[in-house]
Amino acid sequence: MASYDAAAKYENTWRREMREGKGAVAALLHHTQSWLPLLTRDIPGFDPSTFGDKPDVPDDVIEDGSRLAEVLEEATTEEGKPLAYKFVALEALHPSLASANKEWSEAEAADATYQKLLKESRATGAVLDKEIQTFRRSLAHAVGRNDKDF
Repeated sequence: MASYDAAAKYENTWRREMREGKGAVAALLHHTQSWLPLLTRDIPGFDPSTFGDKPDVPDDVIEDGSRLAEVLEEATTEEGKPLAYKFVALEALHPSLASANKEWSEAEAADATYQKLLKESRATGAVLDKEIQTFRRSLAHAVGRNDKDF
């Protein structure tokens, strides 16, 4: 019962962490996608289809955000100067990327803890089930199967 209670109590924490993690990743995806049209316009051969192509995979969105930051750092105009909006874009992207990394790491840790608690609960539940079955057989033998307590 204690292992079940621990899992049940932790469920709210798990839900909160997953919601925060997914929210931070969604914000990063939004920031990433908001800069793609400008980069497509200003960088010859830039392919925006590789950014945010798997929005349901948080690790992929975070990786795309990191790659976009690298593109912004390295991209130059035809004259070899940094893009005019480089610093503005990086100022918007870096906090979002840091938040997504932090929140998704916390969500993954909470998920691992919750899965561990559920595993323990299932294991103790299996033991309890065997004990209850044994008890019912003993009770059936002692008082009979037609007894109201059976």
